[in-house]
Amino acid sequence: MLQRLHTFVNGQADPQFADKIDAEFQQIVDEENRKENLILDANNHRDGIVPVTLLAENSVDCSAATSITLQLPNGASDLVIFEDDPTNAIDFNKWTTPYGGASTDGSCIVLGSTTSAYRYLDSITLFNYPVGNLTLVLEFRASIPHTQYGYVGFGFGDIYIGHRWDDTSYTHVTTTGLGGTTYSLGANYRNTFMTYKIVITATQAHFYVDGVFKTVLNHSLTGNTIIHGNAYDANTYLKLDWVKLYYTTSIDWLFK
Repeated sequence: MLQRLHTFVNGQADPQFADKIDAEFQQIVDEENRKENLILDANNHRDGIVPVTLLAENSVDCSAATSITLQLPNGASDLVIFEDDPTNAIDFNKWTTPYGGASTDGSCIVLGSTTSAYRYLDSITLFNYPVGNLTLVLEFRASIPHTQYGYVGFGFGDIYIGHRWDDTSYTHVTTTGLGGTTYSLGANYRNTFMTYKIVITATQAHFYVDGVFKTVLNHSLTGNTIIHGNAYDANTYLKLDWVKLYYTTSIDWLFK
């Protein structure tokens, strides 16, 4: 319970100043109660949602967007900002392939060539790395090829899942690009269709393979970036079945 504070000026109580102190103290109490209730809700309702600040509609740039607070009910906790399920043609309203080497096989985008050279698949749209309490999820089903000469994989900017020429035994993950510091998952998923998920917060990236949590890495990435895939070795092809990028208000991934 708040106790009213009286400040005396020239021997007289100053209620206006006391009201100001009361209001500031109440804000502190309200914020602490909000945090406590959020923790209790997360512990008691694994399928619940938490309020987050999301981008204004039709915007993918956090710096330019008008912030809104979104509370979504169970079953409607995702805001999809990019998705593609290619079949017979690449949607060049969504993708660019700066060095060619991309086609479709009726169900997937196929990236690679008959010679050893980098072939890229890049989203045309730029997206911001999450800030504040935003949670961004990149989910995709793909067959990521092996490599003996370069770096191959798929991801969001420098946050990647893929393979390296100098460790052909394992699949790697990274938050500094595949040419930077990477971490082995202790398994090799090359040339096999798997469903990958990367849950990205402002400071961490959580990696999943076929719904199984594998590892979490810290990051300090900011600004905007693209969804990006690449292949390298001759006659080895990255195959992308589908991809989705979305903000989520669900906290269920915290318990996996």
